[in-house]
Amino acid sequence: MLTKIETISSCPNCGSNQPIGYNFCGRCGQPNFVIEKEKDEESRRNIKYLLAYIISLLIMLIAGGFTEDSLFTAIILAVAYAFFDLAFASIQPRVWNLLLPKLIHFKPLIAIIIIAIVSGFVVSFVMDNLNYALFGETYSLILPFMESNNPLLFGIIIIGVFPAFFEELAFRGFVYNNLDKIAGKKSAMWGSTFLFGLVHFSLLSLIWIIPFGLMLAYFRNKYSTLLYGIVGHFTHNTTSVLIEYYRII
Repeated sequence: MLTKIETISSCPNCGSNQPIGYNFCGRCGQPNFVIEKEKDEESRRNIKYLLAYIISLLIMLIAGGFTEDSLFTAIILAVAYAFFDLAFASIQPRVWNLLLPKLIHFKPLIAIIIIAIVSGFVVSFVMDNLNYALFGETYSLILPFMESNNPLLFGIIIIGVFPAFFEELAFRGFVYNNLDKIAGKKSAMWGSTFLFGLVHFSLLSLIWIIPFGLMLAYFRNKYSTLLYGIVGHFTHNTTSVLIEYYRII
């Protein structure tokens, strides 16, 4: 008898018994207003999280834009962004559950590594030529690290490891999850990708960042894990670092 009481609720519209957590009454068809209210409250909470993240991120990016390109600045900014992303990820512990899947599929893992290597080569050479043709200059990712004793190691850690882990945790984790709750998976894929592109502050780079971000969002959506995105992001960035490093030396 106790079990029946715990698993049955009454429809406030017609008074008929319904299972706990029902969405629509099986008798009168009216929605469960308690469930609807909870969903509305959750959506408002997700919107607040997103706005807080976006505003805070913009402030950090603008502040970072006024710093000089140096090894010390690069390290400080990388650590600051890491703590920033960790702070927001800690708001929603379920983001951490996305890091390691229950089962690793090696075919998509190999596929995203190959795609990332190719994209690293294409972006490095094509974007260099485009920047030079349009603006008469090129931009180097690894140049600030050349003042260190081991520029390649610093470049791989700061440009390869940090963005791969923390940006995926933020964009394909925190941002994606909140958008998914608000507007569904397709909106989460496009919204997280669009924001991912905007924070790089380069209209020209959107040519490759948007497709690349969509690919990372696709793998996150399909396999419900950040692992493939982290590996792909790391591989792409590290490929670009290696290319630039060996072109300089």
